[in-house]
Formats: sequence, structure tokens, C-alpha cells
Amino acid sequence: MKKQPQITEKTKNIFLNSFWQLYKKDGMKKITVQNICDYSKYDRTTFYRYYNNVDHITKELEDYIINTISSKIVKTEIKKTNSYIMFNNFKKFSNNYGEYIVVFYNNNNYSFYNKLKKLIKNDVYSYFNINITNEDMKEFFFEFVFSSLISSYVYWYENKNVISDKTFVKFANNIITAGINSILKIQ
Repeated sequence: MKKQPQITEKTKNIFLNSFWQLYKKDGMKKITVQNICDYSKYDRTTFYRYYNNVDHITKELEDYIINTISSKIVKTEIKKTNSYIMFNNFKKFSNNYGEYIVVFYNNNNYSFYNKLKKLIKNDVYSYFNINITNEDMKEFFFEFVFSSLISSYVYWYENKNVISDKTFVKFANNIITAGINSILKIQ
């Protein structure tokens, strides 16, 4: 009896991994239940024991990644950490979740991004110690910072050979904390 939950978990992980491999290669539009079954070497009946359809397995993978990120994020005072700790946290985060973030971003997976935004919103607010009382303006600020960071991260991840991860962290942190004017000489 104890073996069954392990088999169930193993089978689900095989389906999730198969889905992810197909998603990375072809994006969501080309994935079918049959593709997942062919890749995983399980039949459709087994698939339907665990998932209703492709959207269901997509949601499960998104939730798994978000929950894993959430459990790994150290909710300690980000502002008070030194740059070495910040860099090491970034490096671990990037190694573990970078591929997911980039692939979901490139496939316009808004569901995943809304979950990620919700997860990190309070951390962003506490990092900046925002003094904006107007809630609409506060939301605008968050959207601006979040979208800038995500698109910059995706660009960096896809072009890692251009600048090192350490340089990226320092550069992005400088732009965020000191602003663009700290880098540009505006005439």
C-alpha cells in the first residue's frame, strides 16, 4: 500500500517533465495529450487518471514552480543583505528557475506571470520602502519595476555570454535603486 503514492508521484513527475520538454521545444499551441503520452511512454488512460487536459497539466506545473519558488525565497530583509548574499541568492534562483521564467515569458504565459507577480509584490514593496499612498500609482510602480526586471532578466539569460551574472545583478540593482540618470548623462 505504501508503494502506490510513490508510483503515483513518479508517474505525475514523468508527465510533468514530458510536458515541459515539449513546451520548451514547441510552445503550448502544438502540445496535445497524445504528444505528452508519446513522449512519456504512457497511454492516454494513464494521463487522464491524473489530468483532465493539457491546460490542467500546465496549471499544475505553474503552481508547482510558484510553490517551490515561494518555499525557497528567504523572506528576510532584502535591503539589509550584502551584495555577496544577494548575488548568491540570484545565482541559485537563476540556476533553479531561470529556464522556467524565460520559457514561460517567451511563450506569453500570462497565468504564470500573474502568479509570480503576486508572489513577489510584497518583497518589491518592502525593498523600495515605497511612500506612495495612492494605490493606483503604487500598482503602476510595481508593474513598471516587475516588467522591467523580468524582460531584462530574460534578455540577460538568453545572452549570458555578454555580461556575467555578477555584473548583471550589480547593473540591475544600480538602475533600480539609483535610476537611469545614474548611468546616463542626459544633455
